[in-house]
Amino acid sequence: MKKIFNNVFKLIFCIIFIFSAFFFIAEHDAYRPKALPYVGSIAEPFKEKGVHVSAKVYDAGDSKAYLDRDLLQVGFQPIQITIQNNSEQVFALSNQGVEIPIAESKTVAGHVTRAAIPRAIGFKVAGFIFWPFLIPGTIDSIITFKTHLKMKSDYHAKSIKDEEEILPPYSTMHRVIFLPANQTLEDFTLYLKDQKTNQFYPFQVYIS
Repeated sequence: MKKIFNNVFKLIFCIIFIFSAFFFIAEHDAYRPKALPYVGSIAEPFKEKGVHVSAKVYDAGDSKAYLDRDLLQVGFQPIQITIQNNSEQVFALSNQGVEIPIAESKTVAGHVTRAAIPRAIGFKVAGFIFWPFLIPGTIDSIITFKTHLKMKSDYHAKSIKDEEEILPPYSTMHRVIFLPANQTLEDFTLYLKDQKTNQFYPFQVYIS
């Protein structure tokens, strides 16, 4: 009887170990977003003088493609802003120039990571009942932590930041802002700072 029990235990342990190995292989690089797309017309992009700003609301598919997660499910609406500087002026962009309340990128990443807590708890509870389940639980915790760091870094890079970013003459910049999912906007004003005069210029942004 003891031999049968040992064999069953070994079988279950092997199954869990194999499952953990496949899980690790499948999820070792669990954050795989695409680069932000161009929003607006790309035909002769610098033909029209001045600064042109366009914005696009992400749906669930866009969010998964470019931010690797459906942020609408965790309460945030991503909006991509494309700024095309078709002038000889040098501008600076920062959160100071956004007139609407937006969430910080690290806050958004934190909400996404917290959504994985129930799964982690499930593994821990199962591990207390049958210790081999601690193996996939530990692997999941490591992957979740590494994914959070990648996500936090990527969201920060893609978002409008507290610190100023320079928009050189005849250049284009793509950035994302995060709004509460229940907030609906048709337009807003974005302010860019002229680096030479330190004056802020308003640009009306219409969201498509």
